[in-house]
Amino acid sequence: MLQFEVFDENGPASEWPLVNAHLVGRDDLPVTGRVRFKRGRILCDKRGGRPAGLCLQYDAGGMGQLMLQTCLLPERNEPYNLTVELARHRIKMFIAKSEEWQMFDLSAQHPAMKLWEEARQRFTAAMTCEDPTEADRIARQSLETAIDATERLALAHAQILLHRRFATKPASSASLGVRVWPGRNGAGLRAIVEKEFDVLALPMNWRELEVREGTYNWEPLDRWVQWAKQQGKPILAGPLIDFSARAVPEWIYVWQHDYDTCRDLVYDHIERVVHRYKGAVTFWNLGCGLNVRENFEFSVEQMIDLTRMASLLVRQSRK
Repeated sequence: MLQFEVFDENGPASEWPLVNAHLVGRDDLPVTGRVRFKRGRILCDKRGGRPAGLCLQYDAGGMGQLMLQTCLLPERNEPYNLTVELARHRIKMFIAKSEEWQMFDLSAQHPAMKLWEEARQRFTAAMTCEDPTEADRIARQSLETAIDATERLALAHAQILLHRRFATKPASSASLGVRVWPGRNGAGLRAIVEKEFDVLALPMNWRELEVREGTYNWEPLDRWVQWAKQQGKPILAGPLIDFSARAVPEWIYVWQHDYDTCRDLVYDHIERVVHRYKGAVTFWNLGCGLNVRENFEFSVEQMIDLTRMASLLVRQSRK
């Protein structure tokens, strides 16, 4: 079992949010397992004895809430320090990306290299610190600095590629889109969208479309779709499949554990939507958040089936 100690400002943490926590193996492929928190530690149960890493959302201070991961670690009896291992992986990522992008020729005075060296020094201090709480504090500083270093490395790489590209041809024209909630329809809003944006994104919220079972309120969407057609603006519509609490109608919860019936209802809904806006929508967003499984739980096969079904209906509407 992999174990990770976690700390807050008072010492070992009494609680820890495991947001999107999962295990990864080689090439960052997911590993089947269970991640849980118990008495100041994150416990990771997995199949087999191969090394694995922990990936989870982590509060990186000034760098924000980020999905971070550890290196692949062997199982051992004593726990790892989570923040130390997250810092180790980020420092290693800097080296890997420098090699991949052939950027070892950056001067030692480059901001990315200076930050990486600072992160490495702090990581060494955390590794040699005998007080776990203090080691966690130092490792957190190392992690934040290492994240900043990798971000600056990416910017330096992008600058090189942009200079190389623009040396031979000018920049291509860009399209800027905006997401508009269909219920909003002021003249001022339409004027801003018309003047400043090239693409119109319209959410397809099932709950707001099918206000009662079998009864649809198309008016808000129709109004924006018609306006976009008149203005010659491409439309990005969707997601067609969204099972979050904010999107699904209340009446569908009775079928929450009956996949076949739920699938039929989704099929009918998507068919109505894509048929109504056939030829008007340029891009369809098929679905989002199926893998999160916070509201409706689907197996991997069911997620694939729903996505394939939505794709088929969209393709059929374009024939």
